[in-house]
Amino acid sequence: MKVLIAIVLVLAFMIGSVQLIGSNMQDVTIHITGNLEVTTTVMKLVITCVLLGVFVGLLVHLYYNLGQRVSEGRRKRQEKKDKEVGTLYLEGRSRLLSLDLKKARTSLQKAYDRDPKRMEVAMALAEVELAEGNGDKARELWKKVHKDNPQEIESLLRHAQVNREQGLVKEAIAMYQDVLKIDKDNLKSLKSLRDLFISSARWADAIELQKRLLKMAPDAEADKEKRLQVCLRYEQALEQLENDQADKAIGELKDLVKQASEFVPAYVSLGDALRQTGKLSDAAKRWQQGYETFEQGVFLSRLEEGYLGEDDPAPLLTVYRTLMGNRPDDIMLRLYFSRLALRLELVDEAIDNLQMVEATGARFALLHNLLAEAYRRRDQTAEAIEEYRKALGADDETGIGYQCHECGAEFASWLGRCDACGDWGGFRLSGREVLQGPSVLEGREIHHGERRAAE
Repeated sequence: MKVLIAIVLVLAFMIGSVQLIGSNMQDVTIHITGNLEVTTTVMKLVITCVLLGVFVGLLVHLYYNLGQRVSEGRRKRQEKKDKEVGTLYLEGRSRLLSLDLKKARTSLQKAYDRDPKRMEVAMALAEVELAEGNGDKARELWKKVHKDNPQEIESLLRHAQVNREQGLVKEAIAMYQDVLKIDKDNLKSLKSLRDLFISSARWADAIELQKRLLKMAPDAEADKEKRLQVCLRYEQALEQLENDQADKAIGELKDLVKQASEFVPAYVSLGDALRQTGKLSDAAKRWQQGYETFEQGVFLSRLEEGYLGEDDPAPLLTVYRTLMGNRPDDIMLRLYFSRLALRLELVDEAIDNLQMVEATGARFALLHNLLAEAYRRRDQTAEAIEEYRKALGADDETGIGYQCHECGAEFASWLGRCDACGDWGGFRLSGREVLQGPSVLEGREIHHGERRAAE
């Protein structure tokens, strides 16, 4: 059909040309340049132009077809290359996951040599380099990937992670910040950067990131993220306290006490801040309230440090006796008071309270050691020896020390944050469970010189 149409068009053109030649025999002179000119008939000129147009069109058609064939050849060669590279990549990736690094390198290196701009191949080869201990070569590959693909973030994230694992904190921070320039809400970068700021004690920076993470947190993680925000604010307050910004620290800690009523470190450190500014009575009130609320020995220790540091134990004894009057069944309270009483040579009161603790059925080394010391000071040698013997036979090692509730690490002093695991607010008295015995048999306020007879 196409051939028939072409024949008809050619015949029509020839018939038309003959007719035009017969009716257009006049001459036309064409000036080309200077004295150069050509004289011909109108029809010859028309036919020449048409033939020239057909020739040019034919050349264009041939050029187009040739270009199509060249493009098709390139496409097929690229498809073949992509298929080969893809096969090598999958083989290398599989070997890498199987920890067969030698074969993984062979396959991935071939794939990389065939197509060095293939991002996934370069990333996998970088993992092989890293696994073989060639960290610098892995970094070079990650940098090249990012240079070839400025908007990709996978190489930046992996690079940052390795820097972080190797302790290159500044470099890791810079990498995560570069990721956030590309994707400001990248959750992995936000969390990792926040954690790096925490490990570097950059509390203000960590708090700013935590605010953003709080807005993005799903409901299931909201409480956890809110608690971390409280912990970061607490650390910032401690930093202010160390930098002689006590007023700012006190204001922040008071706000934390209101907003996070179960966060023990804020109560403890608020008292510390008040004491540091010379407000010992206010600090003592906070610590006393803290003990009544949380029943944690750190508040009693703080009370002792505060008042004994002033060389005036009378207010401290009043606090203890008031607390024991309100909490007659509190074994830990009586234990702390007994230790203080021995320190102040109030031996009778110490023995009375220790015997009341012993009457509950509680048996632990610290109790027997304190009783032994009390009997020794009263020259009751036989009773002291017996208590020392009981202390040696006790299974526990209860002392006035502290243990992290999260990881179990023990410390001589209370810490707002565990140095071992980094958890906040999890410190408890070491061996606290042995103090959770039955109620004191006879709860009453004990005055100096008064003593309940031992059974």
